[in-house]
Amino acid sequence: MKRVQITRNHAVKNSLLYFSFFFSDNEDKNLKHLSAAEGMKYMNIGNAITEIRKTQGLTQEEFGALFHVTRQTVSNWENEKNYPDLQILVNISDQFNVSLDQLLKSDQQMILQIDKERSLGKLRRKKKIIDFLNGAGTGLILGCLYSPDTWRKALTITIAVIMIITGYCLKTKYDEKMEKYLQ
Repeated sequence: MKRVQITRNHAVKNSLLYFSFFFSDNEDKNLKHLSAAEGMKYMNIGNAITEIRKTQGLTQEEFGALFHVTRQTVSNWENEKNYPDLQILVNISDQFNVSLDQLLKSDQQMILQIDKERSLGKLRRKKKIIDFLNGAGTGLILGCLYSPDTWRKALTITIAVIMIITGYCLKTKYDEKMEKYLQ
């Protein structure tokens, strides 16, 4: 199996930043140097996946079969309509001996997408807590409607009200964060 190595060498010449890119096999035979213009197209994960797949002589269908996804999914990755999961990126890195660092750092949009998904995951967890507090508080109050008046009923209602108020406060913070996220 060939090792695909994508490296970026930076050199400042006449106040311009030049990139040089290399693709090679495991023994560094067949080293292919790309010009800055050619190399810049590998600055995103879609192009890196395309180059890896083509270097290995795989069709999109064969590449997808390796990672248990469809040909259309591979096509969407290559056209940057969406991105592979982090686990699939790790599998691509392992399968083709490509540094995960090279795959991820080369695509700023991918990094932003991962950060956005991570933030959205945190917001979803907070939303579940908010829903629990509001639902449980409401359920406790409704459950106490037909119970006899005792100190337990008063305590239960007090706890339920605290849960609902806490849920409401968390909901306002959640709404502010969600508004920022959607912008």
